[in-house]
Amino acid sequence: MKQEDQQGPNSVKESEIWLERGDEFLRQNDLDKALDSFSRAISINPRQSFSYFKRGSLYLTLKNYDEAISDFNSSIALNPNFAFAYFRRGLSYFDLNDVQAAYDDFSQAITLNPAFSFAFYRRSICRIRYRQIDEALEDLNTALKINPQLEKAYVTRGNIYFERADYNKAIYDYNQALTLDPMQDKVYISRGLSNSHLEQISDALKDFTKAIDVNGESYLAYNYRGLVFLKLKEYANAIRDFNESIRINPNFADAYNNRGITYFTVKKFAEASHDYATALKLNPSSSSIYYNRGNTYLVQKRYMEAMMDFDYSIHLAPRLTPAYLGKASCLVAIGNYKEAIKYYNRAISLKPKLYTAYIGRGNVLIKLKMHKKAQEDFTMAIEIKPTNPQGYMSRGIAFKADNQIESATRDFQEFLKLAPPDSPQSQKIRKWLSNMDIST
Repeated sequence: MKQEDQQGPNSVKESEIWLERGDEFLRQNDLDKALDSFSRAISINPRQSFSYFKRGSLYLTLKNYDEAISDFNSSIALNPNFAFAYFRRGLSYFDLNDVQAAYDDFSQAITLNPAFSFAFYRRSICRIRYRQIDEALEDLNTALKINPQLEKAYVTRGNIYFERADYNKAIYDYNQALTLDPMQDKVYISRGLSNSHLEQISDALKDFTKAIDVNGESYLAYNYRGLVFLKLKEYANAIRDFNESIRINPNFADAYNNRGITYFTVKKFAEASHDYATALKLNPSSSSIYYNRGNTYLVQKRYMEAMMDFDYSIHLAPRLTPAYLGKASCLVAIGNYKEAIKYYNRAISLKPKLYTAYIGRGNVLIKLKMHKKAQEDFTMAIEIKPTNPQGYMSRGIAFKADNQIESATRDFQEFLKLAPPDSPQSQKIRKWLSNMDIST
């Protein structure tokens, strides 16, 4: 016997009338009356799968997930081939953070409807949660093949490419997404970051500016544009953008840190220290902010405070090599050379090709009159960066201190080939060579 015969034609028709009323109330955004209408439709004809689906969808909109899942269960029980009911139930499970149940429902929706692009897209999100990135890409590719207008799929695929540092592919997908919907400030930001990584600075600047045009209260866009201005040495513009980022979100530690870096660059050390202190109140577990403040103290010759910050930085990030170099510089400044060498050693153990660590350790070894070992460090530095004049000058000084005049002369002459001719070091070395009656 047909469902209509069991309930009677009048009840079926009356139920459909209440469904239509519910849809009309939805269009008017009167959700309470819409919910009441769908409930009446169910009470009149409890064997209609679509009525449960409609009410479940409204519960999902209202974030009443348990009620939504209950209605989708009823809808599926009455119509086990209803792909959309599985899909909507999957959305409910996902919002409840039951990713496995959501994944299963999206998969079932795909089984019932292999052309269901949104189900492929949502399943890809589940796979990303499980770090099944290759499988997620497959789902996204399928979703876009079925539906090339699925803007969110381009964004998600672009984000995967971004995480994989495949920035050109990421930009392509962000372009597609923005063609479909040009009012997405976050996508402009993502494309701007991709351009930044590719050193396409003018394009990055345009993207962050466009993000601000779309959303004038985007503290992230102001922050990232500020970083571009910092890179371009437009310091006043950088500070202005960091100010805006902080105005919009006074609890955004990164903006204080970045403004601090800008102040440090223009030698406003007090302002930099104040910004770093604020950033650390907001994010006390940031090793990089401790390092930045330590560096500021270092140039101000506030060595004890600097060493404390470098120690905190190392404690939080034991592999942060610049913090070891900073601590070593403080120890050199207060004359604790042997302890400084320990920190240079640690930096080199972490990064065996760290040029500055060999130069720093070599300079300390000269102070300790360990000239042969210093020469070895400077030789290693030259092997790492053969076109950097610093290594040749430092090794020349070590040779000169060891009375190896011929070797020193060769290094000083190599230095003069590579260094700016009017630099103080060049002038000093030319004078020494001249006194030794050696042609430059």
